[in-house]
Amino acid sequence: MTFIALTNIFLIILFVFTMLFVRWRNHKLKQAYLARLLKQPETFEWLSRNLSGDEVKDIQAILTHFGLPLQESKQLINIFHSQNPGKMYSGLK
Repeated sequence: MTFIALTNIFLIILFVFTMLFVRWRNHKLKQAYLARLLKQPETFEWLSRNLSGDEVKDIQAILTHFGLPLQESKQLINIFHSQNPGKMYSGLK
C-alpha cells in the first residue's frame, strides 16, 4: 500500500512539473513570436493602417491577423503606441 501511495505522489508531482514546464515553454514561444513580429517593419505598417482606436476591435483585428493571444495583442498595441505616438489612429475615417 505504501508503494502505491508513493507512486501516486510521484506521478502527481511529475504531472504538475510537466504542466508548469509546458506553460513556461508556450509563454516563451509566444514572446519570441512577438519579438520577431516587432522586428518586421510590415507589422508597424499594418498596425498604423488598421488600428481604429477601439481597444476591443484592435485586439480582435490583431488576433485574427497575427494569431496572437489576448495578452500579447495588448502588448503589441502598447508597444506600437509607445514607439509611434504620432501615428495613433490613422485608420480612422
